Amino acid sequence: HGLQAAVISLFSHKVLKNKPVLASGIGVTIGAVIMVVGYTLGKIYVYSTFEYAMVKLPYEIAQGAVGAVFGMLLCWKFGIHKLFDTMINHKSNYSARI
Repeated sequence: HGLQAAVISLFSHKVLKNKPVLASGIGVTIGAVIMVVGYTLGKIYVYSTFEYAMVKLPYEIAQGAVGAVFGMLLCWKFGIHKLFDTMINHKSNYSARI
């Protein structure tokens, strides 16, 4: 999940800076792929069968897709990004006053 977060953050803050929603969407999509691949490789290792991991693959894809869609909705449609920006700016202003 650390790699997933790093990729999403990199895309959201560095790639396509003038189009943050598109950049976040690309980052979240790549992050979901990283999660699905990681979970699948983990299942292969833990259960020692490729077949079991492949049986569970559609569920992993569904989990990644649902999480990506709801995450994007929470961030951009329901304004979580504004709340985060407010918290960061408030903290920066507080640190500057000290």
